[in-house]
Amino acid sequence: ASVVKLTKNHTLVQELYCIEMIARVDVLCLDKTGTITDGSMTVKGIEEINNNSGLTVKQIIALMLGSLNDNNMTSVALEKEFGKAKRVNPLFVVPFSSARKFSVVTLEKYGTFFLGAPEFILKKEYDLVKPSVDKYARKGYRVLLIGHNKGTLKNQDDATKLKADPL
Repeated sequence: ASVVKLTKNHTLVQELYCIEMIARVDVLCLDKTGTITDGSMTVKGIEEINNNSGLTVKQIIALMLGSLNDNNMTSVALEKEFGKAKRVNPLFVVPFSSARKFSVVTLEKYGTFFLGAPEFILKKEYDLVKPSVDKYARKGYRVLLIGHNKGTLKNQDDATKLKADPL
């Protein structure tokens, strides 16, 4: 009877014991796909496209994390997987913003690196990675892109104007 009642509310019951547990729930946290989640994130993999930056993806992420000093779920998951570089001396840093959907770090000798939502970093060139992004998004994964430009940022406005190539 409980399964039928939950089905009428568009709820899929995979295990019968969940009916007892859900009776005691006041708040239920879901990710954007509707999966019950505990709020933690983990890195599931890396897919390199064309990394000619002179650094490995692990080095880039560690250097960016050391420069940004973010303390959100994404940066915690990335730090757990790739570490956080110490003594980083970036030339310019643009922290993550929910309006921009990415962060930017300019490193001496290596250029500018972007980390965030692929469609906001690549803009018109998003079609280059869209099939790959869609493949992982269909699995419920959050997809981040590392972009690179050999130039340097001179001000925060350049972050949205500078063209990035996917790594």
